[in-house]
Amino acid sequence: MKILYLVRSEGGDTLDAFIREHRKEHEVTVLRIGEVQDYDGLIDQVFAADKVISW
Repeated sequence: MKILYLVRSEGGDTLDAFIREHRKEHEVTVLRIGEVQDYDGLIDQVFAADKVISW
């Protein structure tokens, strides 16, 4: 399963724990929203992911 995390700020230990667990069995991509400059690419990644988690 492809999981995309959209993160606005540092998530801390809780977010890190979620990502670590998901990476054990899934393909995980983490995008920092403030650093995204290619919004067309972002939309493509959202539609390509099986699950999108915003934090």
